[in-house]
Amino acid sequence: MILHSPTKYRRFKSAESILRKILVSGSTDLPLKLFEAILFSYRLCDSSPRVFYSLFKTFAHIKKFRNATNTFCQMKDYGFFPTVESCNAYLSSLLQLHRADIALVFYREMQRCRISPNVYTLNMVISAYCKLGKLENAVEVLEKMESMGFSPIIVSYNALIAGHCDKGLLSSALKFKNLMLKNGLYPNVVTFNSLIGGLCKSMIRSGYHPDEHTFKMLISNFCNNRDFDGAVEVLKEMFERSIALDSSILSDLCLGLYRCGNEKM
Repeated sequence: MILHSPTKYRRFKSAESILRKILVSGSTDLPLKLFEAILFSYRLCDSSPRVFYSLFKTFAHIKKFRNATNTFCQMKDYGFFPTVESCNAYLSSLLQLHRADIALVFYREMQRCRISPNVYTLNMVISAYCKLGKLENAVEVLEKMESMGFSPIIVSYNALIAGHCDKGLLSSALKFKNLMLKNGLYPNVVTFNSLIGGLCKSMIRSGYHPDEHTFKMLISNFCNNRDFDGAVEVLKEMFERSIALDSSILSDLCLGLYRCGNEKM
């Protein structure tokens, strides 16, 4: 009853908060028992299928993928199919844990179950293909978006730009940046960081090596855009190349730390 009521009246945050507390503090066999308990009380409480959607989504958010997969399969067996929003939560969690391969398998299962994707789903599919180096597949998804009733957004193009830069295909990455502009979208910090990284890789492949001025520019750019993780990666590269830090680099790093509200180095 405690779960059926909030989901029936679309108070999903309340339901998911309750589920989190139950699942975190419960025993290892609780997930299976919980599904069975919800199913048993479903008709007694005149419930809504949304209670199962919330369970699936909560498993995804707390990254219990085996339980999420089992719940998805059990839902199908009883004729309940999760919403696209629930599926997106699962895809997002998989990508965060660098499981792009499983994300694509799940997307194909969504298609088999006739769960219609939205623009966020397709952006994650593009990202997954790019992370796996399957750029042609990623471009194909972008090209199909319009026929599916969606317009690509900046996230769509950024994923493709990053994917092509990672493969050293800088000219193709720039074509997508120009296509973005043609469609009325403007590059953001993510776009430029990918392009800068691609240019650096291109420079190294051409036989040139970044010097302290190159690293200083990169750190300054990352810090000014509050991308402290990017600045730290550049800093690590400097240490590996035995390039000394000067006062201006340290100043940029301290300012970046302050802006990010991060007191740890």
